[in-house]
Amino acid sequence: MAACTHITYAFDDLMLLSGEKFGGMPVSGKAHIAVYGDDEWHLRQLWIDGYEIDRNADAWAWNRAHAALEDQCHDDILETAATDGRDLNAAMGFRFRSVA
Repeated sequence: MAACTHITYAFDDLMLLSGEKFGGMPVSGKAHIAVYGDDEWHLRQLWIDGYEIDRNADAWAWNRAHAALEDQCHDDILETAATDGRDLNAAMGFRFRSVA
């Protein structure tokens, strides 16, 4: 199993709906995300405008927010996880070293 980094990712002006018909629906909130490796992450918990979104009860909102995070914030989520992981390792006294 790959190592996992857990982060809380805050977002502002995430567009849940966009297009000419709707004109956009920006929301703010935060998400607890598990990041695996360099390019894979999974949404664990989600809050939009202060309300917790339940994956089963609010499936449309959960799926739409997950897709919007993937489309609009994917690289930033991975960068945040990498930065938080380095900070945690430094705080615990771990040092990266070459095995060569």
